[in-house]
Amino acid sequence: QATDLGAVYSIDEIGNVAETAKRRGLRLHMDGARFANAVARLGCTPADATWRSGVDIMSFGATKNGGALCDAIVVFSPELTDGLAVQLRRAGQVWSKMRFASAQLIAYIENGLWLEMARASNGIAARIAAGLRDIPAARLLAPIEANEIFLELPDGAMDGLERDGFQFYRRSRTLARFVCRFDTTEAEADALIAALRRNLGTVPRAAE
Repeated sequence: QATDLGAVYSIDEIGNVAETAKRRGLRLHMDGARFANAVARLGCTPADATWRSGVDIMSFGATKNGGALCDAIVVFSPELTDGLAVQLRRAGQVWSKMRFASAQLIAYIENGLWLEMARASNGIAARIAAGLRDIPAARLLAPIEANEIFLELPDGAMDGLERDGFQFYRRSRTLARFVCRFDTTEAEADALIAALRRNLGTVPRAAE
């Protein structure tokens, strides 16, 4: 599983969380919105990152990795399926002709397409990370281990990036969140690095 800051939980960390939950009589749900990116990063099997580590149920994400309108619920502890269909209907998650949206998951999973797309977006994020090494004014908030990049930038730097046509999330006046897609190109990544150099120049790194 990827963290909220774009890092990835290790297998041992997931196991530790599961052990703590079980010790307190709790079930463990994994928010797998970027599960593909995490598995691609860890180089492990999906089983190693989930039920073998103590996960009981997972939201298997597709919409953040090229899918449209569809994620899946994967239940590893059979007893948790009791009443699940009713809960989904009550939450408005069951709709007419849903099978047409769900069908995309077959193509998504078959032949490893989900991991191929995750490796692509992870690779672009890693390319940007490498380009940031000689831009001291751009400070990474966390290691880049999936497809998200959180950058602390000097005040006003984001205005210049937006003028250059880049779209990203402003988390604060000086914190920007960038997300790489499965189809983000190396040329687009290099253009972002060039824009950061152009807008930041040799501004010293912010005090830590």
